[in-house]
Amino acid sequence: MKKYLLFAACLFVLTFYRSIPAQDIPNCSFETWSSIGNGMENPDNWDSSNEILLGTFIFNTTTKETASPFDGTISVKIKSISQTIPLVGEIVIPGLITVGEFYVDIEAQTGGVSGGIPFPFRPTKLRGYFKYQPTGTDSCFIGIGLAKAQADTIGTGYMKAISTPSWTLFEIPIEYTSEDTPDSMNIVIMSSNPEADFQANSTIWVDSLSFDFSVSVEEQYTENSIFIYPNPAKDYLYIMTPFKQKVNIKIYNPIGCLVADYNKMTISGKSSKLNISNLTAGIYLIEIVTGKEKIVKKIFVK
Repeated sequence: MKKYLLFAACLFVLTFYRSIPAQDIPNCSFETWSSIGNGMENPDNWDSSNEILLGTFIFNTTTKETASPFDGTISVKIKSISQTIPLVGEIVIPGLITVGEFYVDIEAQTGGVSGGIPFPFRPTKLRGYFKYQPTGTDSCFIGIGLAKAQADTIGTGYMKAISTPSWTLFEIPIEYTSEDTPDSMNIVIMSSNPEADFQANSTIWVDSLSFDFSVSVEEQYTENSIFIYPNPAKDYLYIMTPFKQKVNIKIYNPIGCLVADYNKMTISGKSSKLNISNLTAGIYLIEIVTGKEKIVKKIFVK
């Protein structure tokens, strides 16, 4: 029996807290890792399906990838692993990471995800970069759930993908069923389809996760509001506001160094263009200061 863990019913159950609230995803680029024993490591602030069953059978599904990360020095590599256990048969555990907790019950032949982290925000998208090498017709899964009062799921989004041989941007819209603000969040990434038989050796690589907090153009077009696009951008970034005004714009790299300064620039609804062709690919912070407000937003340069 290859389909070992049953996930659908518990994928977005958020009942367990273990960190301080933050607007960003913890260890979003998977740069720091810690040993969990038996030669296995987990990315800090994430749990995984790295397991040792019956004290003997090691399923090292989640590992560092240093050969070709999208950003920084490390990406996460998540792989479905198969082993044959006496009296049980062939077991396939899907590669999986979560900011909640992964659990497995070998006697019941079930497993899944529970928990999450405190998160009192309403992002509009989950974004990141991935590549995927499936076995057969397998597909990967990336999902997010947001809940209130540790129980009621009020926002979800997910995607599945087939073979994706090179680093590719994904963006997952988050659909809300309530106007409430959530208090918890979980992210689940799997190397196999949770709704089908898991396929051994299916592998997904993931890097540079982030949230998009932008709202629709109609919602943003109020006095002194500013619209920034596209994101990710290449060569040029556009800044637009419905009212003509002067702004100071600065761009910083991830360690806080100023890399671009556009002082006293006039912008309006006609879209002002910033030349960012001198910036290398990566993540930056853009700071826009008007007479009445200051906006800081994460941007991606391709």
